[in-house]
Amino acid sequence: MLDLLGAGQLQVSDLITQSFSIGDADQAFRLLEERTEPCLAISLTYPGVAAPDDPVRLKPSPADRSKPGVGWIGAGAFSTGTLLPAFQEAGFDRFVAVATASGVSARRAAERHGFEKAVSGADAVIDDPDVSLVVIATPHDVHEELASRAWAPGETCGAKSRWR
Repeated sequence: MLDLLGAGQLQVSDLITQSFSIGDADQAFRLLEERTEPCLAISLTYPGVAAPDDPVRLKPSPADRSKPGVGWIGAGAFSTGTLLPAFQEAGFDRFVAVATASGVSARRAAERHGFEKAVSGADAVIDDPDVSLVVIATPHDVHEELASRAWAPGETCGAKSRWR
């Protein structure tokens, strides 16, 4: 089934017969329980959570900024469960900023993994003057674009001036 989804041959949206907001979930469950009308699949929608425009600072930057500051883009299970521990084992211990697709998950990742701040979007990590190393742990289809932006000489990433 996953192969069909990946190939675009199966459209899950075609299976949805009703949709409810999460606030009306009781109606969806009642429909399933009472079976008053045909129901194949129900979609529950959640209100969007806007990412914060300003960084959410969780701890102050250290006075000694001689250690490289790590910026992290993407904080999924592999990223935080495998990559982050590997960086910590390698001796990196100053995690400056983390960005995810959702501001809520960025904050959660920042709190759980000791980042100084949660930010909205990759640009906020790339442009942060305290970031000297950018980790791109996003879906593969955006790696090239983000890596090009993070590596581009003369851009605003604080570390870039030191790379020349």
